Amino acid sequence: MRRPAGSLKAAGAGPGLQQSAMPDALLGGGAVLVATVGALVGLGIAFREPAALPALLAGAAMAIFLLAGPQWIVPAFVGLTWAALPGHVFGGLPSPVEVGGLLLLAFALWRALEQLELAGHVLLVMLLLAIPLAASALLSPEGSTVPVKDLRELLFLFIPALCVFGAGSDERVAIALVVVALVLGVGGIFSVLIGPTELFPVLSESSAVVLEPEAPRAAGPFGEPNFYALSMAALTPLALFSVTRGDWRRLLGFATLVAIAGGILAAGSRGAAFAMFFALVAFGVATPNRQVRTAVVATLLAAVALVPLFASQANSSVSRSVGGRESENRIALEMVADHPLLGVGPGGYPGLYRDYARKYGDDPRPTREPHSLPLEIASEQGIVGILGWLTAAVVFLSYVFARKIWSTALGRGLLLSVATYLVGSLFLHGSQVRLLFLLLGLTFACAAQLETTSSARSRPS
Repeated sequence: MRRPAGSLKAAGAGPGLQQSAMPDALLGGGAVLVATVGALVGLGIAFREPAALPALLAGAAMAIFLLAGPQWIVPAFVGLTWAALPGHVFGGLPSPVEVGGLLLLAFALWRALEQLELAGHVLLVMLLLAIPLAASALLSPEGSTVPVKDLRELLFLFIPALCVFGAGSDERVAIALVVVALVLGVGGIFSVLIGPTELFPVLSESSAVVLEPEAPRAAGPFGEPNFYALSMAALTPLALFSVTRGDWRRLLGFATLVAIAGGILAAGSRGAAFAMFFALVAFGVATPNRQVRTAVVATLLAAVALVPLFASQANSSVSRSVGGRESENRIALEMVADHPLLGVGPGGYPGLYRDYARKYGDDPRPTREPHSLPLEIASEQGIVGILGWLTAAVVFLSYVFARKIWSTALGRGLLLSVATYLVGSLFLHGSQVRLLFLLLGLTFACAAQLETTSSARSRPS
């Protein structure tokens, strides 16, 4: 029979001894041991590779923070993954996303044994996306391959879905993503108005082949303006959610919304601007909250006020030809017509673009992407791929809506972040689809948390 709390003292334990003393001592001793070993290893690496010193110092600061607040480990992982930091930032060291992902994957698999219903739905969605991908790759007319990289991206759905749990965990991840959006936005604004940095470069004529002169565009850690802008636009609903929370989180939300608007203007992305506008309107309509509607209006006014600072980017965006996009879309449809069932295989579109461009469209560039996620899926995975994605969407929405996720501000924010990404992806292909998978996993986790909370409240005391 389990002893009640406080029975240690009655059983003869010392008056100052508590039940948690031994676990706390072990945790503290383990933290000291890990820190000591890490410091010794880090010093050795720094002596051999001086370029790794900044990454080591940043990693040490992050390690101290996470040891003090381990509840931020998963939010930090999601935030780093979202930021898409290039490998050279880590000075030749292994990426914390790769290393952390392996550790969290093991933990997620362990939790899946306890959360069979949630894990079953998540795995079903993953299978519905993976089977068409694998089938189209194995039976591709361009040669049989195994799409290991594409399949690995699905793990970014599984990890947050199973690793984000417990009171307040989903909100901590949301706040971490809002902070990332703030940093991305400020970095992009700085790169255009003051000067580019290693982490926040700008893309101009000298660094890309363009059909007509363009103003320099902020590219962020993604190295590509449109994906950089979409990564911020998709987080607009979570920034609006932060506004509803009050105290410092409200200020964070307001600042992030302005930073997102400025970052998108600096990137000169029309698709991301449209996606952000969709997010503002949709969240404002869905959330009857005065602070939210004030934030929506203030963000639109701030965006208008920022336009003169990015006039050259705005003018280039307006004057940019859409002929290339029209050609890319038409060629995708022609590929669907030629290979309707399984498409041309994952990654097959760019290699075949030039052959099709000789017959269709007027784009002289030799290699292009489909620049539309639905058309990319259709052209590379065919009807089977489209059906797989639609069925996965039904499974996902059935699970989250059955748990009344729309009844909470955070649930609405996550669902609208998914919708905002999908709106932006109408104009972009899926090279950053892991962002969508992260959002789907977080939404799964939020819905599961709502079910747990509801069950706890209905359970008799």
